[in-house]
Amino acid sequence: MSMVRLDRLSRLTLFLAIPFGVAGCSSETIPTVPAEGSVTYKGKPLEKGQVQFLPVDGPAAVGSVDNGKFVLGTLEAGNGAPPGHYRVTVMSYQEVKNRFGETSSKSVIPTKYANPDSSGLVVDVPKEGNKSIELKLVD
Repeated sequence: MSMVRLDRLSRLTLFLAIPFGVAGCSSETIPTVPAEGSVTYKGKPLEKGQVQFLPVDGPAAVGSVDNGKFVLGTLEAGNGAPPGHYRVTVMSYQEVKNRFGETSSKSVIPTKYANPDSSGLVVDVPKEGNKSIELKLVD
């Protein structure tokens, strides 16, 4: 694996771990509401990946995508998200081998969705929660 790709993966891993790590350092509880939904790419459920809901301030809510479905968590997996307005990112990678047998990760969706500034995805989580959030990804 090239050093550039390894550096990117290291930064991505750190970026994904920060929301839970920062939340885990707090002794306070964060009020959350149920928040879950689905992700489709080109009209089909996204097989696997991760979604991040990033607020203007406060903790992020993160969820793993499995067969197009996700459940958000803030302090722990699946515990929901604080009500509010979020910019959303979606990431999905698969391992591929090159002609030399080396393995690397390749995004299965356009990389614009991994950045909250370019994803174009915004979601409001109301105070009563939302169990039917729909994220529709296109090229």
